[in-house]
Amino acid sequence: MTEKIYYTDTDFINFTMPEEGAVGCFMSGGADSSLMCYLMAKVIKDNNLDTKVYPITAEFLHRPYNLKCAYEVVEKVSELTGFEFELHPCFIIPNHRGNFSDDDKIVVMSRYTRRFAKCFNWSTIYNGLTANPPIDNVPDTKHGQRQTCRDDMNWRKQQEAKQGLTLPFLHIDKRVIGQLYKKYNLIDSLLPLTRSCEAEREETNFFSKDCFEVRKPGDECWWCRERQYGFNDVIPGGVGRKDGQPTGNFIKTQSAWSNPGH
Repeated sequence: MTEKIYYTDTDFINFTMPEEGAVGCFMSGGADSSLMCYLMAKVIKDNNLDTKVYPITAEFLHRPYNLKCAYEVVEKVSELTGFEFELHPCFIIPNHRGNFSDDDKIVVMSRYTRRFAKCFNWSTIYNGLTANPPIDNVPDTKHGQRQTCRDDMNWRKQQEAKQGLTLPFLHIDKRVIGQLYKKYNLIDSLLPLTRSCEAEREETNFFSKDCFEVRKPGDECWWCRERQYGFNDVIPGGVGRKDGQPTGNFIKTQSAWSNPGH
């Protein structure tokens, strides 16, 4: 079935869910996949579908926070919607190795997702990939650049067909994601559990802070600046910095993370 998810009075995305069977759901712990996870659970519950959802998470060893964030998000979505997820398969991306390329990452992810899909009989795997924001709003810097594949609609459609993916956010960027978080009252409940920042473990006190707290203005990673672009208009007080000072929005508290002491 297909449900129209409106983000303005007239604009919407077509959100399609199978009425039965099993699907996978890529969960990175970021804002996009977390919203996708919530909408999947909500559509299934609201329409009484007989569809099973298996979250799937890749843990990147260079910045190992994805699995913790993804787990917390899945738990919260279950609490908010009453939907019960299936097993949460995960696998490791060894990007702590200096010679591990983006192509290597794709190979590893494809290998594991194909195996999981076969094992659990998934008809498709949902991926929260969005379009890039306008480059004038989030320019490339030495601290991070956009993924050019997100500008290439043909590439995205090819991946959808080749990998058996469903990409519900294919035509929208982070600003629409922000509007949907506001629409569904997820700003205070779900969004603080997510993480976009790619600053290093040491400078963020084991991922308890983000670039707006630990780096000087202009040195933020690309992902923090994209998040600011997406949510600045829907969060009271704004995102990132106001009058040169960090707003504190989206920064995890120290108590939310356990510092292993190394």
